[in-house]
Amino acid sequence: MLNNLSLDFNWSKVETDEIPYLYPQTFDRSMNKNLQVPSVYRWRIYKTDSECRDVYIGETDNLKRRVTGYLKPGISQMTNIRMKNLFDNYIEKGYKIELDIVQISTFIFNGIELNQDSLSSKNIRLIIENMIILKHKNLGYNLLNVKI
Repeated sequence: MLNNLSLDFNWSKVETDEIPYLYPQTFDRSMNKNLQVPSVYRWRIYKTDSECRDVYIGETDNLKRRVTGYLKPGISQMTNIRMKNLFDNYIEKGYKIELDIVQISTFIFNGIELNQDSLSSKNIRLIIENMIILKHKNLGYNLLNVKI
């Protein structure tokens, strides 16, 4: 028996004053309020005149706190330290780094209806994060995640 599992999703740019958020900006007041949510997110790294081929995909229970961790990592936050160093190197080379969050369509898995609100569950975020990582890998993106 062959089953098919499909996830319909799209990316929504994180914006500040209606322009895309670029690393390493700090969040403005509306972002501070609206982004304290569980999310699956993607950092897109690109040169102004080229297509994005480098991405980092992650999940968090609080996007604002997670981004703040990339901007000012604590001494024991190894992923945040690694990503900050990597992002800072990209910036020095003239790249731009934009942040997107996933918007998922309602779907049913094993009789359970899942939707955007389901991202409050870490298990659901991890499933969706890994499905999206697999899709990006199959599309030929350079994934900056260490464990792929």
